[in-house]
Amino acid sequence: MSADAARGGWAGGSSHDHPRFSSTTDAHGRHRCRKFGIANASNRAHVPMITPEMSASLRELIGILYETASNPESWRCFLDAATHYFGAQGANLLHLDSAHPALSASLLTGFDPVSADVQQRYRQQQVPLPGEDPRIAYSLKFPNMPFRCADVMPVEKFHATRVYREFLQPSGIEHSLMVQYSDVPEVFAGLALLRGPAQAQFNDADVAALGALVPHLRRATAMRQRLDLLERQAQGGLQVLDALPIGIVIVHPCGRVEFANAAANTIFALNDGIGVVGDRLAGRRRRDADGISVALRRVGCDGGHQAMRLERPSGGTDFQLLITRLGEPEGMLATHRFQSQPRLTVILCNPDDRIETNPQVLQRLFGLTATEGRVLARITAGRSPDEVAADLGVGIVTVRSHLSALFAKTGANRQSELVRKVLRSPAGLS
Repeated sequence: MSADAARGGWAGGSSHDHPRFSSTTDAHGRHRCRKFGIANASNRAHVPMITPEMSASLRELIGILYETASNPESWRCFLDAATHYFGAQGANLLHLDSAHPALSASLLTGFDPVSADVQQRYRQQQVPLPGEDPRIAYSLKFPNMPFRCADVMPVEKFHATRVYREFLQPSGIEHSLMVQYSDVPEVFAGLALLRGPAQAQFNDADVAALGALVPHLRRATAMRQRLDLLERQAQGGLQVLDALPIGIVIVHPCGRVEFANAAANTIFALNDGIGVVGDRLAGRRRRDADGISVALRRVGCDGGHQAMRLERPSGGTDFQLLITRLGEPEGMLATHRFQSQPRLTVILCNPDDRIETNPQVLQRLFGLTATEGRVLARITAGRSPDEVAADLGVGIVTVRSHLSALFAKTGANRQSELVRKVLRSPAGLS
């Protein structure tokens, strides 16, 4: 764990007052915060137990915490709410995942950004925090157990540590209440509530309250991490579809479009026989619109596939469509839904599109020379040998010589077979 990644190992800066917030979403799906009524820690009796007042406020705080599972932007509102509840100056959430680095994050509220010179000094020194920060070493030894600085070592001894002298004190942090709530070796997940030197130490009631939050922190974090992985997997799949040279549209049987890749959107932009009207896939002509609607419903009900051709008002070659049904979702809920909602895939092709392949990709895949790659790219795009010769500024004899070399290197015997080999290779997707 690097000092920079941990932002100084639960860090901070100057203080300011905090409103009381919870998170919500407006009509446009934008994240918003709203005020709420959690009682401040300074107004609670400091006893080492969860009082009824604390219990009610904790339930409200826990509700905000679970909002983070579906909306990661809610973490800031949760930290603001926790800061107010615990009477702290700020809070730091730290999640470091060595197995999935993209899921690692650090969020600090209540303090100005840590000064650049302090961060740069830690980067240059590459201080290993578990060895330099006794709080982190303690949290790793006792996961899921909230603690204060005073629980780790005497205050005078802690003040003598480098992490206090070089980072915490310059940042205005005097008291910490923390917990590390991951049992997985490759994950460090911590929450720290932070107070400045003018504030009192965290007491037993604060420790008890943070302990009550721990199981909910673990669940909310696990839920959010699972959703993050699913979203990343889904996004990766959509990016693959978006890179395909043929149109791919995912629709519902009613025609509502859920996804259309770049190639499909290029065809829609032509406004030449097919497009999206409102949010529905439709032909521009009434008979084509009716034909698409019937085909979608039929495949949605019966499965199988439907192939269609659509006339183009421009007079271009008819668009070609193939409609198939996606597999049914799995899981317990999928078998107990009131009504099945299958999704369909519409494969959409424009025969007039020229097939473009990257000569450098062809060169590497088939072991070609640079010139042979350029010749093959043009042949695959439908150019004749005479047109290739004109494009490259060479004679037809030279082009035929390159074609002979291409046949030998690819194992093709005819020009059509040569093109087929290219289209069935990864080059056809480049």
